[in-house]
Amino acid sequence: MKQIEIDRQTELDDAQVLEVLQKQLKQRQESLTIFTENGRDDLATKEQFEIDIINEFMPQQMNQDEIMALVNAEIAEQGATSMRDMGSVMGVLKNKTAGRADPALISKMVKDALQG
Repeated sequence: MKQIEIDRQTELDDAQVLEVLQKQLKQRQESLTIFTENGRDDLATKEQFEIDIINEFMPQQMNQDEIMALVNAEIAEQGATSMRDMGSVMGVLKNKTAGRADPALISKMVKDALQG
């Protein structure tokens, strides 16, 4: 984070710090999967340790029921009826769930709700 602040020549706000942590967490989770699949338990253990540390600084994650309730509420509020509305629904949900839910999961839930 300090390096990013130096590069950008500005101090990161809470949302930007959360964004950096999410990116680091995602990278480590991908590495963990690769190391586990290739039998590199030593590296997998290191990645899992770093994931655990990053998770200590992350907000509590929402469960699927909470996410689905937000998805349904936002679709109803916007009157979204088709996939053309997905971008506007996702834009709002991204802000409401920042750091508390996986955007890929939210996207899947929105897509399923709009197609269903």
